[in-house]
Amino acid sequence: MVATGNRRVSLVVALAAGVVAVSSHTALAQTRSVDFSEASEEVVYPLTFPVVGDTYYSDTFGACRDGCTRTHEGIDIMGYGWKGLPVVAAHAGTIIRTTESSGRDCCAIWGLRNDDGWESWYIHLNNDTPGTDDGLGWGFAPGIDVGVHVEAGDLIGWVGDSGNAEQVSPHLHFELHDNGTVVNPYESLRAATKVTLPRLAGRDRFDTAVEISQSAYPGGSDIAYIATGYNFPDALAGGPAAMKNDGPILLTYTDRLPAATAAELKRLAPSRVVILGGEEAVEPAVATTIAGLGMDLVRLAGRDRYDTAAMISAMHFSSGVETAYITGGLDFPAAVSGAPFAAANGGPMLLTKPDHLPTSTRDELARLNPGRIVIFGDETVVGADVANQLVAFSRSGTVERMAGTDDAQTAVAISQNWHPGGSSVAYLATNGTFVDALAGVSVAMRDQAPIFLVGDDLRRETEQELERLGASEIPILGGPEAVSLFVEMQVWSLLNHNDLPVWRS
Repeated sequence: MVATGNRRVSLVVALAAGVVAVSSHTALAQTRSVDFSEASEEVVYPLTFPVVGDTYYSDTFGACRDGCTRTHEGIDIMGYGWKGLPVVAAHAGTIIRTTESSGRDCCAIWGLRNDDGWESWYIHLNNDTPGTDDGLGWGFAPGIDVGVHVEAGDLIGWVGDSGNAEQVSPHLHFELHDNGTVVNPYESLRAATKVTLPRLAGRDRFDTAVEISQSAYPGGSDIAYIATGYNFPDALAGGPAAMKNDGPILLTYTDRLPAATAAELKRLAPSRVVILGGEEAVEPAVATTIAGLGMDLVRLAGRDRYDTAAMISAMHFSSGVETAYITGGLDFPAAVSGAPFAAANGGPMLLTKPDHLPTSTRDELARLNPGRIVIFGDETVVGADVANQLVAFSRSGTVERMAGTDDAQTAVAISQNWHPGGSSVAYLATNGTFVDALAGVSVAMRDQAPIFLVGDDLRRETEQELERLGASEIPILGGPEAVSLFVEMQVWSLLNHNDLPVWRS
């Protein structure tokens, strides 16, 4: 596992009414100051949210249970049927009592006591072997026992269905006590900070590109690049070029400039704006709006994506470059993973068809006269015949391929080549659409960090490469609809030495 010491990742807040679905936002909790001298259901006690991952809950404190023979004295935090979601300490304190018997009753923490006398309780922790419902597992994280002091956000156990929850969906029953008096934890949970990974994310792909630009260029930039948010080849080829000139890539609708993009251009105050792609990709109305902001405008557009990539290269790179990078114009994941590598090494990105080297790419390679050529992607992306043709354009006669058997393994191959000694930072983006990763080239280049594309689950190859890199910071490009909270939980577990998998009940 990745060594992280006592480092804490960024904290965010869910502030919704009624049933609350915990999700990632960029705001930091502002917990109001309160007097805790008297217990009250309205008191908001400062907490770290006790479950990591995608959860939901509602205010069921005081509800009837077992035919109203008792009342519910806590809040059930549900995990959409998943066992093994990490449970963390909601505040600092010392564990004063647990249930440790094996089988049905294992496991529960009946008191994590803070110095101020407040306690939190954690009930229905896991009691199963991973992947089963056998009652033979364990619910406490290593080192968790009576008398142990923990800090807020420390891993203490895992969500399960032990005790009287065996016949219902796995969940954490969470209670809050003020010096011996049970109080409703609902409002405290709503205001709680949530341990999560940092995200550069907006409401949509355009806003996300703006967030990335603001992170990479807080003081502005002399140049900015504009590409369509719906077709990716122009932005692919533009990534290394944008980084050579030290400018962000912002996204636009085909027929109009988003308000957020326009505002970011004003903030950046570039002396020049470069539009990547022809009028079918970025219509004249967008150019007119940008010109109206008082900025010089250049459009780089060829007859097709291959020609446009060649034009971008010709504008930004001189003859005799050390390395030229080639990837497929019809398959994007390899190019997305390779773009930060190409940008960091100061080489252009050109495009080819799998089985045919376009004339515009040939002509630009002849002009560049590169010392070597690197292909991103396997033979389905850039075929063997094309690779053989590329040898003639390399001064050294060297053509190298960075590829795996699929997109995830290709990203790993690029990362291993770029960072044989490891990297403290790595970025994640969705493999569903590539715009977040394309805009993210600027921050990846700044941090000299690889970008990995992920789907609904964190691939084992990617996890192993993150471990090999020793990455202690793994920011996410895009919101939860792009990179899910489930994947975020998996990466958090990697960073925090949590080896228990999650599984469906």
